[in-house]
Amino acid sequence: MTDAENASLSRSPQLKKPGGKKSAAVAPRDCPEFQRCMEAAEKDPTISAAALLALFRDIGVYGTLRELTIVAENLRSILDLIDSTEFLTAPPVEMSQWPLLLEWIQRQEPEVIPPSEYAKNPHKSPLSGVCTKSHPLYALLWWKTDSGQQDDWYLLQGHVLLAHLRLIARNKERFYDFASVTSAPYDDILGYTYRAGIFLREISVRRAGISAELLHPERVPQELAESIYNAWQLFTKGKKKDAQKEQDDEDEWEEENEYDEDLNELLRKSGYSSLRSHLQGFIYMLATAYDCHQPTERLTHGRGKKESIAGYLPLMDLDQESIEPDFQDPHKPQRPLRKRAEAAGSLGSKPGDAVRYQLEYDIDVDENLGEAFVEELSICSRKSGGGAANLLTTALQGRVRAEALQNQLFLWDYEQLTDTAIRRLRRAMAEAFPGVLKKSCLKSSLHAQSLVILFVLLGTGVGFEKCYQLKLVKSRGHIKEHHHFAYQPGEVEQWGTWYVKIEPPSSWHSQSAEAQSLCADIQDSILCLPDVTGCGKYLEQLLKHYSDTNLSKMHLFTGGKRKRQREIQEYLRMVDPSGYLTLTRVENYLWYRCAGRGDIGETELVFPKKQRLGQVRRFYTTLTQKSLVARYVQVLQETYGSRSLLAGSVEALPADDSGYLGSLFRPRIESIQTGIKRLQDRLDQQVQAIQALGNDSPKLRADWNAYYNDYTLYTWLYFAYATASRVICTPFPEHPAEGTASGFIVHQDKSTRDRSHLRLLWLPPDLLQQLQRQWDLATQQKKWLENSHVRDRISGSNFLMKGRVITRLCPKDLRPALQSLFDADMPVNSHRRFCRSYLLEQDCPAEVVDAFMGHWYTGESPWSRYSSQSARAYVNLLKPHLESMLNILGFRSLPLPTRVAKRRK
Repeated sequence: MTDAENASLSRSPQLKKPGGKKSAAVAPRDCPEFQRCMEAAEKDPTISAAALLALFRDIGVYGTLRELTIVAENLRSILDLIDSTEFLTAPPVEMSQWPLLLEWIQRQEPEVIPPSEYAKNPHKSPLSGVCTKSHPLYALLWWKTDSGQQDDWYLLQGHVLLAHLRLIARNKERFYDFASVTSAPYDDILGYTYRAGIFLREISVRRAGISAELLHPERVPQELAESIYNAWQLFTKGKKKDAQKEQDDEDEWEEENEYDEDLNELLRKSGYSSLRSHLQGFIYMLATAYDCHQPTERLTHGRGKKESIAGYLPLMDLDQESIEPDFQDPHKPQRPLRKRAEAAGSLGSKPGDAVRYQLEYDIDVDENLGEAFVEELSICSRKSGGGAANLLTTALQGRVRAEALQNQLFLWDYEQLTDTAIRRLRRAMAEAFPGVLKKSCLKSSLHAQSLVILFVLLGTGVGFEKCYQLKLVKSRGHIKEHHHFAYQPGEVEQWGTWYVKIEPPSSWHSQSAEAQSLCADIQDSILCLPDVTGCGKYLEQLLKHYSDTNLSKMHLFTGGKRKRQREIQEYLRMVDPSGYLTLTRVENYLWYRCAGRGDIGETELVFPKKQRLGQVRRFYTTLTQKSLVARYVQVLQETYGSRSLLAGSVEALPADDSGYLGSLFRPRIESIQTGIKRLQDRLDQQVQAIQALGNDSPKLRADWNAYYNDYTLYTWLYFAYATASRVICTPFPEHPAEGTASGFIVHQDKSTRDRSHLRLLWLPPDLLQQLQRQWDLATQQKKWLENSHVRDRISGSNFLMKGRVITRLCPKDLRPALQSLFDADMPVNSHRRFCRSYLLEQDCPAEVVDAFMGHWYTGESPWSRYSSQSARAYVNLLKPHLESMLNILGFRSLPLPTRVAKRRK
């Protein structure tokens, strides 16, 4: 595309209506163009082939590399403009290598990267009707506009690009296998990008007279997102001057300025319903990416796909009147049925409050979900049929109770396969496999592949999707970034090794990158499992038998993924005509065996699968490779029997047992000990300095405030590690010494409407003494305050001093103090990662650890009225592990200086 072509609106591609032809389904690895490009990249020492593949994945390159040269040219211009405007102070890390990669793309010969086909039909985009929906960012990056608004429009493309990168960085499928799928696995993000792309393409042809400069794209991304979102909210309400301005404590809304006038002009011009809808898509994409807006529904941009998550019950949406249900358990207080969604009401009502809460308080997205109920059930009204209303409500209540039972993971759950069924299946497969190998036809080859997949599923516990993407490698060093599952054959009379990619849970890595030096060492997130069941030998026999005939060198399994699934289902039905054996149950077998007899967070690291019960637990779990491998072997021994495993012991396993896997921010013991000792020494020095000062000394107030803040920080750390409390603004109990003879307090660090997550905490006697001293110190501190109004609005001892100003004990005030103490910006809930992982390593029972952490879903609550857990038994099991941990970390109750006692008198 030449500059002359760009300058003429008559030569610009004509904008088509949304929709059009269905996108052609093509996976990159099935495209010769992609294969030639990656081969050239791997041979070129000036670039990294892995970085090039990551670039393709992040911008969603189309499999055939169609129009890649134009996209690379435009993207270079966008990056140069972003760099020159300097509105991006901290660009995403992944963008650092892009200029070099884009330059490499542009200098390749047509044999490596196909040239643009735009010249063949300059009035139509070559990507229209091909991949605008499946690869919306890639399609947008191809587009240009006239020279009169080119720079502003490039900046708008840059805003969409940066927002897209922020959104996918939070997604668990961020590092999906790009080469093997036809489209990225996050439809909601693609939906945002698709709608934003339509709006920018409409601006490119100046539809309705709208130009790019009306949006002022030179603004900082965060500022642009907040401004256009707030303006949109006010505009849609029709109350620009009189509407209540929603604002944070630190942020103020500027009422009248030139930018508001420009944006309102744009909104007035976008009179077409479709144009205004696309503008809304652009605004909501930026607002969601920069935490101004919390989405409440998934966008599927016309595909009709719905996400199915294990552990959730589908809800019934009937377009009828809404009423409050009147069905209730006679022995249980009635509560409204609620939809399981983020408890935004408890996190604040301002745009983006829920997301900001998660970032500030360092919690998993799923941690503040409501119960398994619907808020206001859409059912028939009493006038049109009260019986139907009661019937539907009763049915949903029953399904909720079924979920409560399912969440308890009983080993006798009839929905899961029995050991007898698995043994029968393994025996049938072992008998059938040799006969299948003897036949040389294509059908027998595919049948043999299906049997090998079943062997691998039963031997490793990985899901079918990962198993189908299995790679064969010579060593761990040959594993590439996009390899999620690989196998290394063993030497003569040695085990082979399975390599499973264990992605860290969603975390705020970019905000706390420097904290990695203080945390457990997580190398490449690859779990190395020994092939103790010998299922790898079936794979080796398959490869050896068909190495020169039907098997592809790139793919171990051929014939199509869906066909393999259907053939496996047919084989399972042949083995068991009753239908009890299914592929899903085979996939889940080892996961349920491990989770039913151990910890779910640990299970998620050994047999990774998307399971709701493990999401939050995994967010706080970091364990050693060695312990995970030992757990894997233990489960196989319990399941299949020691005789069915290859000879050997856990100590002789060939797998790599160094490093950790799991959450990125589990502090090392040495880091915590160093910080605690440093704080204790600092308090001792401050006490000595304060004792030496006279009552009239001008330094007394400042030194005393510094001492008070450090003492409060120490108490908070002690309380946090002893209780695994989530970070809240009022953690300390009032009057700790009163009513705590048993050592128990009721604590709510997770907000739910029905208070279903109230926790019963046991506090060691030494901690109770420390909390009482904190209360005494805070009481004295408030007496010295001159402003009685400030004094009265303080809650207990939960505050810090900033000069003569009091501030609450919230994360935004704790983080600077913790950063100064540990010399790194550690996530505020890092203590919860340490507590959960450490207690599991010390063989504390999983049920006790969950009760200690406050981790439970419907049916799992240890303190509900139907729970059989004994508080006394809980303390007896927890106490030795907890007290040992606190002693090792160096916590002890610190006495107050004598000056406090004198002033109290």
